[in-house]
Amino acid sequence: MWTGKGVDAKLQHPLGVAWAPQQSRLYVADSYNHKIKVVDPKAKQCSTLAGTGEAGDAFGPAFHQSLFNEPAGICVGSGGKLLYVADTNNHRVKVLDLDSRTVSPFPISVDCTDSAPSGPAKAPALPKSATRIEMPPVEVSAGQTLVMLLSLTLPHGTKLTAEAPSFWALTAEGCEWLLDSPTVTWQRRGPVETPHHLNKASSPYKGLH
Repeated sequence: MWTGKGVDAKLQHPLGVAWAPQQSRLYVADSYNHKIKVVDPKAKQCSTLAGTGEAGDAFGPAFHQSLFNEPAGICVGSGGKLLYVADTNNHRVKVLDLDSRTVSPFPISVDCTDSAPSGPAKAPALPKSATRIEMPPVEVSAGQTLVMLLSLTLPHGTKLTAEAPSFWALTAEGCEWLLDSPTVTWQRRGPVETPHHLNKASSPYKGLH
């Protein structure tokens, strides 16, 4: 985590770099050192711009008082006077003002959240090459309820992000009477495995394909 000249400068897992042509400086998000560093290529000098080296979340307000937690992204804006830092583990974007040498939060609206599309549900358009699985007919009598369990198996090694919603749609072509609506949709977080109760059969010997 040391600053220094040439090979004496030490970085730990730097993930973001940004070039400022106005100052001829390279800014580095030194992620595991929880610092923002600046490199002068001509002098081959690397020094700490902001952060103490301790993981935390503080705006300082001065550079040397600010805290970051594994910052991973950085870019230069506003004529080279501002740095925008993705402070990853703090889930923030911070703005470094190079003139006043202060740190402030970048305002982000959180009014909009991930959600299923509003309005009538529509089945997604599938390519002609999509796999089609046909099940054998199931005979039911009037008054009976048919329960179908949908279990989706992902390819080996595939992982789902807990915060990202999963979405699927169910249609019954030619047997729309089985469903509450022409298309049934479901959105949830994590692995998808949920039963769907079909409507009671309106007549005997109806089949589900």
